[in-house]
Amino acid sequence: LVGAARAELPLDGVGRWLLVPGVTYAHYTLSSPSPSIDLFAPEALLHLQLGQGRVRPYVGGGAGLVLINMFHTFDPVLTVSTGLRADLTTNLGARLEVDTRAFGQFNAGSAGWSLGLAQRF
Repeated sequence: LVGAARAELPLDGVGRWLLVPGVTYAHYTLSSPSPSIDLFAPEALLHLQLGQGRVRPYVGGGAGLVLINMFHTFDPVLTVSTGLRADLTTNLGARLEVDTRAFGQFNAGSAGWSLGLAQRF
């Protein structure tokens, strides 16, 4: 189970560079002595949009912290991502992203994809 929330804040006049702060929550179960793991990861990403049209590919990266099992362990997290942003209407958009994360001192990692909706305020 994974959930995430992010904001996209333009850093320049044309919106090519975006600061993307966000949080991710994940819960998973392993077949080990500590079978239940909860992760909470606040992070900040920097995205470069590679186009200015209705569909915009992007690349990005960022860093943050991962809090494991309600503050039992703190580790740094590094993220690299790529994806597409698409404008469905003037206020509604869609996002498709593929990301890779490295946790701690590269002790663990994850790869994932996400699909989401965006509301422009």
